Amino acid sequence: MSITPARLRAFAYVFEYESFSEAARQLGHSVPTVAQLVRSFEKEAQFKLFTTQGRSLVPTSVARTLYPTAVKFLQAEQDAANIVEQYTSFERGLLRVALGNAYPGMDAIQRFQSVFPNVSVQIQNGNWSDVIQMVEDGSVDVGVLPDVPDDGRFDLTLCLHQRVVAVAAPANPLASKRNVTCADLGHEPLIFRTHGSSTQKQVDRGFSAAGVAAEATIVANTRDGVLEAAHRQLGIGFMWEKSSAAHYGLVQLHVEEISIDVGEFVFVKKGRRDPLVSAYIEQVSSLNSPDAMPHKS
Repeated sequence: MSITPARLRAFAYVFEYESFSEAARQLGHSVPTVAQLVRSFEKEAQFKLFTTQGRSLVPTSVARTLYPTAVKFLQAEQDAANIVEQYTSFERGLLRVALGNAYPGMDAIQRFQSVFPNVSVQIQNGNWSDVIQMVEDGSVDVGVLPDVPDDGRFDLTLCLHQRVVAVAAPANPLASKRNVTCADLGHEPLIFRTHGSSTQKQVDRGFSAAGVAAEATIVANTRDGVLEAAHRQLGIGFMWEKSSAAHYGLVQLHVEEISIDVGEFVFVKKGRRDPLVSAYIEQVSSLNSPDAMPHKS
């Protein structure tokens, strides 16, 4: 049999109001139309949904069993309509995004603007602490960071897992190894990020776990500063493995003590959610879907 949306909707309204006329008024249909929908439903199902008692229609036991499912269907239908309305109404607007790393946040912005080209996106870059603060004080709508604290301040959506790697110029003696230890790196000039960087937190943990005392030759406050210094063979730097560094021509080295995958999250202030933010989160979440475009490093 065919349980059509129109039949379920007519059944649910008649169940609710115990009247064809009132159900028809609520639905904006004629009484014969609603009655026909219910009767055709009953005819194909070969059981009664309602019996007549005076002027009221009394639900049968089958109808009482079916009604909760019909209500869920109507709610799902309304939810779908709301989503479509939200997404098709993005003719203008501003989304403020704070990024600690270019990927995956920038990839999601590219996908977001391909779907919603009339929405402006304002990008703020900062280290881990800066991005946390911007989301917390509301100066941006959404942030993208690894290792976000799950302490009740934020709503988090996991995007992907990645790890911190060392990066070296191809001429560096360690570049051919591809896999190194903190002890190997302890003898090299090192390029660190400033305090508060998510990258530097992982580097510090790794050297501490290895029991290796490491001091930076250069401290840079941006990822590009680290990559530029490594490119100029001033030392070995560190970055998240899926951040693009292709234009610097650097070699990624996996460091044994820093080889822990860390979750990268898109996050908003607790309870802060609107259609633009939800649409951006959807684009970030879809980056790891089977049909997502591969990221080029």
